[in-house]
Amino acid sequence: MTLGALHRRFLQHCAVEKRLRPHTIASYRSDFIQFLDFLRRRRQRRANDDGGLRAFTTALIRDYQAHMATKGWSINTVRRRLVELNRFAGWLVERRHLQRSPMIGVSVPRRERRLPRVLDWSQVEQIVAGERKPRDRAILALLAYGGLRRGEVMAADVGDYSREAPNLMVHGKGNKDRVVPLHSTAQAALDAYLATRPGLTPEHPLFVSYRGRITKQVVVLLCKRVSRRIGRRLHPHLFRHTFATELLNRRADLRVIQMLLGHESLATTEIYTHVSPARQREAVELLGVLPGGH
Repeated sequence: MTLGALHRRFLQHCAVEKRLRPHTIASYRSDFIQFLDFLRRRRQRRANDDGGLRAFTTALIRDYQAHMATKGWSINTVRRRLVELNRFAGWLVERRHLQRSPMIGVSVPRRERRLPRVLDWSQVEQIVAGERKPRDRAILALLAYGGLRRGEVMAADVGDYSREAPNLMVHGKGNKDRVVPLHSTAQAALDAYLATRPGLTPEHPLFVSYRGRITKQVVVLLCKRVSRRIGRRLHPHLFRHTFATELLNRRADLRVIQMLLGHESLATTEIYTHVSPARQREAVELLGVLPGGH
């Protein structure tokens, strides 16, 4: 059986047994296509390489890692692809297609931690208020006033939204759900959009395009369109970074921010303490109130 066929079975396992989100499955599929493309090019240079399970070796994975480095892929991208190959390899061993994982002995780089860029909050307010399309305004409002990830916006259903509370049940990473209270701006934008879609049931997707549930491309293109409008490059996660930093500037508790963002570890949330200029300024100005003025 080919590696591609085995990987399709692995994806079915991820969807049915592991219950991973559709966008996670799509990411696994897309990254593995990149790996198969590398394998196909390599096979053309090696007559004894049939591209089957026997080709899935430690040497192949190390060659792929070196190939990604020469292509200039970021450390985080290389890490993500190797982690996904490791999960696939573990499944192959578990199902007895392999006796030993080829990932044993492969060094996976540590995640690269970069300080996130943020927007001025006043600019975020203008971006949301200036969007004329009801659906797109609601998407921007959830990104900006709820700190949602792109995939979380895509995965939301109508039944996840409670108008009375008001809040949104968010389906986060690792199948971990959380309830995010909605700011009045986000609620108003969401209500205005849903009013354009009569006859909805709880099972309907919260956001749709003419093809059905929105894809990541819809959100990416929306950010590109807003980028042209304001003259600054945007990406969906920039709103999440700004949301967290603004809450910290307004003295929200770090653990509350952790819960709102759905971070498993407080250490992940703590990165925003390094990008909050207002809180840093507060700390430095404490020196001015020491006894004796020193």
